[in-house]
Amino acid sequence: VTQRDGACRRSDYLREIIAGAEEHKAEGNTRFKEGRLGEAETSYALALRMVEHFFDVARGAHVFPATRDLAVACHLNTAACALKTPGREEAAIQQCSYALALEPENAKALFRRGKAFLASKAQDVGGTNDADYKERKDLPPRQVLVSWAVRDLQRAQTGCPGDSSIAAALKEASAEARSLARAHALQSPALA
Repeated sequence: VTQRDGACRRSDYLREIIAGAEEHKAEGNTRFKEGRLGEAETSYALALRMVEHFFDVARGAHVFPATRDLAVACHLNTAACALKTPGREEAAIQQCSYALALEPENAKALFRRGKAFLASKAQDVGGTNDADYKERKDLPPRQVLVSWAVRDLQRAQTGCPGDSSIAAALKEASAEARSLARAHALQSPALA
């Protein structure tokens, strides 16, 4: 076996891994469209397991752009599944954060993470008796989640300035941020 033959076998192996991972991703996409979200997430997880071997921990990056792109897509698709499932906002945030670790300015990841922050239940520091928060004291205050949503959505809009979905989500987040700020200002004692 010559050096060249070894390189060909490695190249074929990489193509086979990527093709297998793409098949799992495509299967996940079909299941997502059919509303079988749990099964879709399983398919995306299988694809991610196949390409994770090509992640170089020392560099903090994938060795091959194709495996990075596939990992980003699977993390984003898993986040989309989580966003469609009530109560799974934290999973969506986590998956988007994984995608952003691989591709820091990915507008779709920023958009979905911003939407997940907005959908998250948290304590309204303004004093509302929130039953969800009583069960989930580990969540930050609503004002923090909304400010994170605004930050991510602004970054997403910078990456995709004409996207109407991003613009609508940013408008919603900004309105809620203003409302929370006004409510907080009304409840705070005046400074002497």
